[in-house]
Amino acid sequence: RCLSDWSSDVCSSDLTISQQMLNGFGFAVNRALIKVAENEQKIERESFHQQVNAVLAAAKNAYWDLVAARESVRAAEAALGAARQLASDNQKQLDAGTMAPLDVETAQSQAAASQRDLIIAQTNLQNAELQLKTMFSKNLDEPLASATIEPTDAFPDPSQMILPSLREATAIAMANRPEVPVAEGNIKSQKDAMPFIRNALTPNVNVFALVTTVGLYNVFGTSLWEAVRFKYPEVAFGVTVSFPIRNRQAQADEIRSRLEMNQSQDTLVRTKSQIGVDVQNALIDRKSVV
Repeated sequence: RCLSDWSSDVCSSDLTISQQMLNGFGFAVNRALIKVAENEQKIERESFHQQVNAVLAAAKNAYWDLVAARESVRAAEAALGAARQLASDNQKQLDAGTMAPLDVETAQSQAAASQRDLIIAQTNLQNAELQLKTMFSKNLDEPLASATIEPTDAFPDPSQMILPSLREATAIAMANRPEVPVAEGNIKSQKDAMPFIRNALTPNVNVFALVTTVGLYNVFGTSLWEAVRFKYPEVAFGVTVSFPIRNRQAQADEIRSRLEMNQSQDTLVRTKSQIGVDVQNALIDRKSVV
């Protein structure tokens, strides 16, 4: 830089180099939060994947619940028809004198119970239809409100399905369930943030060097030349050290980070255990149906 007026000109140049030696030193500390942010994006994608799977599974279950409720209504209607026929036949035999009144009352009671079961099955069918409609649209306006859903699929035959072994099913679940990468991502975020958190525990040690040169007044233009050639250089260097007493805040953050790391690791273990339990329950339910 140069300053000049009608009587003089002075030029000078400064070069300062500063380097953190402890607190803030290295790429790991400076990139820690960037790596955490990148990892959080992956966690959010897996969380979205988990939500999509949950919604699809709920819709699929709701559809098959509707199919089951409709089959229950058909079975209840058939049972009611048989009970009414039995009550009618018993009444005819009572009129003919070949049956006791108690048998007629028993048949009529069975018919009444079948009528009750049919009403319950019809109510369950209406609830299943309503549950499935709420997944189609948020507003249950006409004509959707009064529409009847007719399933086109029948229950698959469980005996024709090939079940994998427990080990194979568990491996498939571990590889595809989003809960596992979410839990692993949380652990990775804790590890990536650890250098940044531990960095606050170290004192500030700053090494600096300063080089300054000036050009003295002579004839206009010579001061710039003297500054460029470092004719009158000044050199300084030093070390500054500063640290807070006891640094309680950084110590608390570091302890909390280690506790969160342990919690994330426990969450991963519990997640894998729960997936194993879910797989076993699914295989037991499927085998019991077969």
